[in-house]
Amino acid sequence: MVPAGGNHIYVVVLVKPERKSRMPFLNHNGLDVETEEDVDECSPHRGAGRGEMEMHKISRPGVQHGTYSFYFYDADDNAWEILANPPGGYSWMFEPR
Repeated sequence: MVPAGGNHIYVVVLVKPERKSRMPFLNHNGLDVETEEDVDECSPHRGAGRGEMEMHKISRPGVQHGTYSFYFYDADDNAWEILANPPGGYSWMFEPR
């Protein structure tokens, strides 16, 4: 287990290469950044270098499920989303109107 600050913990599991498969997209990891500009800076379409990070199946940044983000797979076939979420993550979606 790896603490990621606050109450967030990542569980890391070592899998033998012959048993590893691509992470299902719906089980993706999410990394929150502060602004939409930060999302763009992380995107190889607009900022960071694709080859440097060995990213593939990369979506273009845009608004998805109420937040600005993009998705990709890393060199180990783990699925990721980089997104600009307000403080509190997705809790804004469940606030009373």
